[in-house]
Amino acid sequence: MKREMNVLDIAAFVAEAGRLVRGARISNIYHLDKVFLLKLRARGSTFFILVKVGSFITITEKDIAEKTEPSLFCRLLRKHLRGGIVEDLKQPVEDRVLELLVSVRGSKKSLVFEFMRGGNIILVDDTRRVLAAYKYVEYRDHKVKAGAQYSYPPMRGKCPTSPLEEYLEVFSSSEFSTVKTLALLFNLSGELAEEVCKRAGVDKKIKARELSSEEVLKIHTVVNQLFSSVRQGSLSPRIYFKAGGKYSFSPIPMLIYENLTTREYSEFSKLLYEYFKDSVVETLSESKLKRINETKRRLEASIKQVEKAIRENRKKAERIEAIAKTLLSQIHLLSKALAGEEVDLPVSIKISGRKIVVCGIVEATLPTTSGKIVEKIFERAKEYKRKAQVAEERLLELKQRLKELENQRKILIKKTESTLKKPSRKTMWYEQFLWFFTSENFLVIGGKTASQNEVLVRKYLQKGDLFFHADIHGAPVVILKNGEKAGEASIREAAEFAASYSRAWTMGFSSIEVYYVKADQVSKTPPSGEYLSKGAFMVRGKRNYLKVELKIAIGVDKNTLSLIAGPVSAIAPRAHCYVIIVPGRLDKNLITKKLKKFFEESTGQKFDLNNILKMIPGNSSIIRKILEKR
Repeated sequence: MKREMNVLDIAAFVAEAGRLVRGARISNIYHLDKVFLLKLRARGSTFFILVKVGSFITITEKDIAEKTEPSLFCRLLRKHLRGGIVEDLKQPVEDRVLELLVSVRGSKKSLVFEFMRGGNIILVDDTRRVLAAYKYVEYRDHKVKAGAQYSYPPMRGKCPTSPLEEYLEVFSSSEFSTVKTLALLFNLSGELAEEVCKRAGVDKKIKARELSSEEVLKIHTVVNQLFSSVRQGSLSPRIYFKAGGKYSFSPIPMLIYENLTTREYSEFSKLLYEYFKDSVVETLSESKLKRINETKRRLEASIKQVEKAIRENRKKAERIEAIAKTLLSQIHLLSKALAGEEVDLPVSIKISGRKIVVCGIVEATLPTTSGKIVEKIFERAKEYKRKAQVAEERLLELKQRLKELENQRKILIKKTESTLKKPSRKTMWYEQFLWFFTSENFLVIGGKTASQNEVLVRKYLQKGDLFFHADIHGAPVVILKNGEKAGEASIREAAEFAASYSRAWTMGFSSIEVYYVKADQVSKTPPSGEYLSKGAFMVRGKRNYLKVELKIAIGVDKNTLSLIAGPVSAIAPRAHCYVIIVPGRLDKNLITKKLKKFFEESTGQKFDLNNILKMIPGNSSIIRKILEKR
């Protein structure tokens, strides 16, 4: 999986985002671990530059800022940049470097984003002196030190758009393969290097020095065309999916991924946000969870210590109490021992002068009585019991704090995920029913139950609509909205829909007749003396009949990535991918699982089994799976 932007991605982002950020005012800056958020205001709107150090940069309208204590670096950025006006966003060199130029209170500042070597963010003044940095580093060939002059990191090899002469010179002396030469000696990522070879029609594995000058020219031309088109804003952003998950992304179509599932985006920034949002969730969660987990570990260690103390105090209390009871049962012998007589007691008593020690537990000074000694031993047992009780109360307190901490952790994860979650698509009124849009864009709705059939006829069947019903008992009411204006294609599609969701499907029919009438021919008023049950209706006048096949397509809408179902001719133009089914012997639950797997592999999205199951009329056979070619 691609985890960071390459040099072409950064060029594309600058071309797209530059227009938006120029002239914007920086109103605030937030920082949490590796994630930075610059809040900008421009032309009456608020948006954010979202950066994950060393990984990506994008523009979003999502406010994911946590109102936590800012880091020292964040405070320095606020001090120098807050209130400033963005003058420009540029890619100063053909490398993974971005620079935001800001005019603030009469001075010029630059915020430099480095995306190599784990990434860095550096604030410099108009003399290129380092004012602050995410991290201060000292490599052999690159240093970032407070107060020192800043220079960009050295490029890996030559510029991708170097003159042809330099390409010819490098290729003629390179010991590497063509793809490796492009990646290592012309500062392209491995992915971009492969794409260049593919577009140039050159074998990526062949030794670079073995290429003809014509082949090197083709490579040089392709590289320059890619960068030129991207810088001019000619973008066609898309995410590529492999094995059901996100695999890569690009601001342009990639020939090397032509066999992978893709999802296109209108803006590169939206693509970047969608592609990396899980990474942001993980980073934000990890940073805050780290603090919670550290507290949790300390609490768990304290709990272990307290539990140990409870066990030890209880054990001591039990042992001492047992000794006291033994002495109490033989108190007459204890009295004799105190009087200096030789007696056989089951416990250890040591008398030295006026000092007496019983079992190494209690000490007393003679003269004393056996009763006082036993009482003192019982008191010592009570002391350990009290210690155990205090420790138990402490244990309950610690466990409660641990429980609260765990709740905080769960809330934190849920909150962070919901913050970055795409707004859910608004549910339309017709989605409570069976529905689809015809190939002529007319809405068709159908009842799932007798109650819904009742509602459709009473509330939604209006003048100008057409009413459809399969000629079989146990069929849904189907309405083609504004059907009197619809063409033959829409009428046939509505009839196919009515047939497919009727009992005819579960009975294994391949075709059936469906009739349709105008709205004013349908009534809920029965003839005098008769009764209409729920979901039943009267149809008066001439009926128009069509014989149609039972066949539907279930797919994923290419724009909303939501599930859709209906006649093949209506679904195919709207779907990113779809499956055609007919009545068959395969259990509908098994069909559902097959469709779920196909949809998820095709889109990279997750789908609910129940939502797919509701669209399948009954046991079926899959006759075709279609994935739209991009």
